Amino acid sequence: MKKKISYCFLLLMALLLVTSNVLALEYVTNKTPQVDLNSPVTFTVEFKTTDGTPLSETNFSIYKVADIDKNGAMTINDSYASLNTDFNQLSENEWKNLPKTFIDFVDANKIEPTKSGVTDDVGVINFDECEQGLYLVRGMPLVYGVQLYTPINYFISLPSLMSDNWVYNVKSEPKYALADYDNLVNIEVIKVWDDKGHTASRPNEILISLLKAPKNSDDYDEYKEVKLDASNNWTFTWENLDNAFDYQVEEKNISELYDVEIKRDGNTFIITNKYKDNLPHLPQTGQVWWPVPVLLGCGLVLVALSIMINHTKKDKSIDEE
Repeated sequence: MKKKISYCFLLLMALLLVTSNVLALEYVTNKTPQVDLNSPVTFTVEFKTTDGTPLSETNFSIYKVADIDKNGAMTINDSYASLNTDFNQLSENEWKNLPKTFIDFVDANKIEPTKSGVTDDVGVINFDECEQGLYLVRGMPLVYGVQLYTPINYFISLPSLMSDNWVYNVKSEPKYALADYDNLVNIEVIKVWDDKGHTASRPNEILISLLKAPKNSDDYDEYKEVKLDASNNWTFTWENLDNAFDYQVEEKNISELYDVEIKRDGNTFIITNKYKDNLPHLPQTGQVWWPVPVLLGCGLVLVALSIMINHTKKDKSIDEE
């Protein structure tokens, strides 16, 4: 009898433990309120040094990359869908590395920012009436004194979840990388086309990778990428790069119609694409061909006239004899 009571007691305790855990889980799940999708959102950027000195005249842009639902879940926008990113399943390390991927994508596809502005005298920008969602925040480098302040790009949710509550007036202080301005270098790349008579064979655009490696090392990694085309006159300059590294460039997706040669002159790389002479010379689009049959016809007429003149001379010679 005592054993039965003990078993019943243990079973009862187990049921109470499971029930309490379920209730606790339900409490935690329901503790976070839903997003008020109709609430207006503002975003304030405060860019200052670690000692509180305002960094004015710094350009910042924000790009809306995802929508947010009432439960706080993110859905990537169509413009960035090809990146195949699920913002709801990212690890901490993935979040750290993701801004660069999106910045490269923005630059390659020339995506315009959702909003942009410049910090005022106290180092502040106010972005009012922002749509709710996930944003990429991008700041441009600023020279202050003898140092270069480069804002570190990051993502921010508008609204933001803080202490289990959604905050609709969001403030952020971007971190930055610091470098001595004297130790910076600009790298320029220029595309030259050697394809006279075959300009129609040129691609509409090309991708150039900037490679970076520590000094006295051949271990180059892809650092940045740029798209060259007629709109930027087939040239680009990477500014304020750390001079503690060596840099190289390479062309990606090279057309089989061209040979590529890269020469370096100081910090300028000249990439020449030369049309291959051993390829068949095909008519170029838009080339004028109507004179060909006309000239051919004129040639035939001249031949016929020449034959007639020769016959006339022969007949005249016979008559004279």
